[in-house]
Amino acid sequence: MQNQEIQSQFIKDIWSLKIKMKYKLYFEIYGKKMQCIIEANNENDAEYKLRGKIKVLKTEKIIEENDDMLNNIKDLFGMK
Repeated sequence: MQNQEIQSQFIKDIWSLKIKMKYKLYFEIYGKKMQCIIEANNENDAEYKLRGKIKVLKTEKIIEENDDMLNNIKDLFGMK
C-alpha cells in the first residue's frame, strides 16, 4: 500500500512540473519576416514572451507643419 502511495505522489509531482519546451516562432516586423526560438511552457506562453522582448525606447510626437500656413505667416512679416 505504501508503494502505491509513493507512486501516486510521484505521478502528481511529475504532472505539477511545468515542462518547458523550445518553440520556433515566425513573425513579421515592418514587412521583414523573422524567426526566433523561445523556451516556454506552451505556444501561448511563447508568443507572450516574444511580445515581452519588444522594448519601446522612446516615443515622440511628430508635429507636421502646414506649409501653406507657414508661407502665409512669412508673407505677412515679409520673411520670404
